[in-house]
Amino acid sequence: MRIIFLFLFLTISAALLQGQDQFSSLERQAFASVFLSEKMAPHNESSLEPLLQKHNISKSRYAEIFRSYQNQERAFFSQNETQFLKAIEVENDKLERKKEKRLRKACKENDLTYETYQAILSEYRSDISFQTTLKPFFKDIINQLK
Repeated sequence: MRIIFLFLFLTISAALLQGQDQFSSLERQAFASVFLSEKMAPHNESSLEPLLQKHNISKSRYAEIFRSYQNQERAFFSQNETQFLKAIEVENDKLERKKEKRLRKACKENDLTYETYQAILSEYRSDISFQTTLKPFFKDIINQLK
């Protein structure tokens, strides 16, 4: 019975420490810097209004289109509305590429590979205990900004 408890304790301890040992302190610091810079940067990239005007779609009709599109409902869209949805997808792709470019630049400025940033971000999003280990790094950066 003691062996089972010892094995359970070691397994749980190893799982909790796995995320903590996976990344160095410098990588965590760089991640926090890149993450916060992306969150705090102004992003004036909304291009929905010009698309609505270009395709002559009212905001209320856009809300209807968006709801049915999000809910994957079978709805009838005019050819113009279908073109509008395609234009939104194209615009979203552009925004994603811009965001990735900004992140890659910020990673490079902080001596962090983009792949490592993505790995830390994945761990950050999925593991609350890992988030807690990053808290001091975020605090340091926020205090520097004051």
